[in-house]
Amino acid sequence: MKKQFSQSLISLITLIIMLGKPMCSYAAEISVDTYNHSGPFSIRVIFKDGKYDWAQNILTEAPRYIRMVERYLGIPFAFGNHLTIEGCDNCTSRAEIAQRKIYLDQSWDPLNNPALLFHEINHFWFYYYVNPSNEEWLIEGISSFLPVVMRNLHFLPDEHKYNKAIDQWWGLESLLPNNTKDLPLYPFRESKRQIVYLKSYRVQFIIHCILGEKRYRSFLKKIVSIKRRQPIVVLQLLNSYKKANWRRILSGWVFRGSYRLVALNDFISDEDFDGLSKAKEICFKSSPVSYDTDQDFLPDGAELELGRNPRRLDPDGLELLRQHGPFVDGNDKEWEYFNAISSNDEIGEIQG
Repeated sequence: MKKQFSQSLISLITLIIMLGKPMCSYAAEISVDTYNHSGPFSIRVIFKDGKYDWAQNILTEAPRYIRMVERYLGIPFAFGNHLTIEGCDNCTSRAEIAQRKIYLDQSWDPLNNPALLFHEINHFWFYYYVNPSNEEWLIEGISSFLPVVMRNLHFLPDEHKYNKAIDQWWGLESLLPNNTKDLPLYPFRESKRQIVYLKSYRVQFIIHCILGEKRYRSFLKKIVSIKRRQPIVVLQLLNSYKKANWRRILSGWVFRGSYRLVALNDFISDEDFDGLSKAKEICFKSSPVSYDTDQDFLPDGAELELGRNPRRLDPDGLELLRQHGPFVDGNDKEWEYFNAISSNDEIGEIQG
């Protein structure tokens, strides 16, 4: 009897402690309509104590972004009518496709830098079919780079911070981490984990540059639909959109060999100090060794920020220089110029 009383007392004390303990997890929920109007779509956010603002920012960004991906690709979210996003501390952010769930590290702000949130959402279109070691260079790169393409076409809000923040997050203008060996991405091995995101993001920059916007979007739609994504299949697919020596172009990036068209450090090199990396100069076909390719007093970087052609003399270049200075911050029109010339097939002559 005494033993039973003691056990009951312990149970009662435990219950009181549990009831008195503050809750550590909360949930917020919102319903939105998908782009294709297939019915209500529910997003549930689970977050830790004190992270209410973080959850609200998720609920601001996630529904809008999902609708925009559906609109850009013309392909609806294909995994039911709900998605759960759970915050965690010092965890590895990841998308669990079968569970319709995303785990996100709560230590960053999704409102000011949505790169990681967008990346994980993209995996619900770009996920692994068969063998991650074959597909990682492609799937991770697309999932990282897609928001930049969408933002440049105004599918996302025209906020200058998006491109800058996303480029910075994935290391577009960063060196490899110290003591990290520069290895090709295929086949993937765990030892390459530190470089896979940095290099795969730049690979998509290169592919987008060569294909141009229209063909790049068509390429992405095809990737969503096909199940065989071995590198040889992807090369054949790329060649069907733009005939080029793709294996040579992606040498050093995806395949073993030396860099050909664009090298790793070309994304941080600006030899002529015009505000454009050498990689962008190659893509936009301006001179990487001339501060002002068309000699109209406007540096190449400023021209692209203003949506001007750095290869065509601007009669009012000097006046624009007086108005805006040598570098323009905030307009970010360079990709509008790219989209315009790529639609006329000027970009596609790059062969590697």
